[in-house]
Amino acid sequence: MKNVNIGFWGFVAIVGVLFLISGPIGEMSGRIFFLLDRILYTSSAMSPVTMWSVLGVLMGLICGTFVSVKKYNLENRMMVLPIGLMVVVINLILLTSYLFS
Repeated sequence: MKNVNIGFWGFVAIVGVLFLISGPIGEMSGRIFFLLDRILYTSSAMSPVTMWSVLGVLMGLICGTFVSVKKYNLENRMMVLPIGLMVVVINLILLTSYLFS
């Protein structure tokens, strides 16, 4: 990679663009967080931290499987198990949230 010298005005332009898009990006990320929080809410008896932990573990499982498939040249169908497991767990969470609400 070559050394790129953007200079002062390039830095000011990048900071200006980031400042302009920070409002819409912040609003969109807040809405996505609220949507995920409402999806993961099953009942008042279950801690939301538990459900966020389950989601994080499943995302880590998918990322780890992807890395191992690429690193060790495994078959791509190995990705079906973690993705299918995540789909099943999220559907179970949604089903229980509708049943107990």
